[in-house]
Amino acid sequence: MRQPACLMMAGGRGERFWPASRSHRPKQLLRFGMKDPLVVQTLRRIGPLVSPARTLVITSAPLVESIAACLPELKPEQILGEPVGRNTAPCIGVAAVWMAQHFSPDCVMIVLSADHYVARRDAFLDALRTGTEAAAQGHLVTLGLNPTRAETGYGYVELGRPLDEEAGLYRVARFLEKPDAITAQKFLAAGKYLWNGGIFLWTCARILEEMERHLPSIMPLLKEYQEALKGGRPGQVLERIYPQFPDISIDYAVMEKAEDIVTLKANIGWDDLGNWTVLERLRQPDSEGNVVLGPFVGEDTRGCIISADAGLVATLGVKNLVVVKDGDVVLVMPKDRAAELKQLIGRLKEEPSWEKFL
Repeated sequence: MRQPACLMMAGGRGERFWPASRSHRPKQLLRFGMKDPLVVQTLRRIGPLVSPARTLVITSAPLVESIAACLPELKPEQILGEPVGRNTAPCIGVAAVWMAQHFSPDCVMIVLSADHYVARRDAFLDALRTGTEAAAQGHLVTLGLNPTRAETGYGYVELGRPLDEEAGLYRVARFLEKPDAITAQKFLAAGKYLWNGGIFLWTCARILEEMERHLPSIMPLLKEYQEALKGGRPGQVLERIYPQFPDISIDYAVMEKAEDIVTLKANIGWDDLGNWTVLERLRQPDSEGNVVLGPFVGEDTRGCIISADAGLVATLGVKNLVVVKDGDVVLVMPKDRAAELKQLIGRLKEEPSWEKFL
């Protein structure tokens, strides 16, 4: 099997992990109590299947230097900076053109995010190998992730008829948006709905064909970039054309419209690390049910999530809180409202004098 290539999308802001995650140091550069930042973990996780030389990272322009410092294995031309955010479809289109030029139009590209967590690395690599073989045969492949709870924060795929049941490959009956709590519970009980974690495999040629069919407005811009890669100034061209791209996800642009979509059932211990409460799934609580990162002393403190970069967090007589101290900011909120943190971020954005805290 020819070695695939990998696109690591590393442009997210991770606002639900504020104040640890900020504009200069978003979620993919955080460690969450682990040895390495998430972006480094992602590169090393795929190492047995994809060499660093066949990896492309696309991030936001201000983060290029920080990402490069984390990933010295990559050459400067392997880290592209988006001048503006335009969601995943343009990002994937640019990567497909880049990989087709540097490797081959028939190259299988693995698409994944740089800020996710995978507990079962060997199972993950086995799934990618199976997915690579299916993608090389011309299929559009998405990893269908085994649900472990009635999650309302993820989209789902519904399994259709089997393509290769032994390998875990099924046709996708349909993509489903994030469900409400009752529907999510039904999905979990039914056993035929999997999480859509945004991990895809296809050849460069196939995804560009689908974009030409379903998102034709993007193609003239991608062709400009292709010509620049052949002999022009690709960085300057990318900076000029990127603001002209539509702001649209690959799911809306292609996956929900295309035919021959295949999902691969994968039990890999995946988590998208959505907000602070995920630490309760990653870390062992203490005897009082507290999950602690950093210096902390508590009395009569139960079921809390505590994160401190330095100094000390001290609590007395509290329960079920998230308390985060990072530099010049302290955040305190109930655990059950952690998913609403973006509302608070919105307040900060309204006041220019608070911009320095973002």
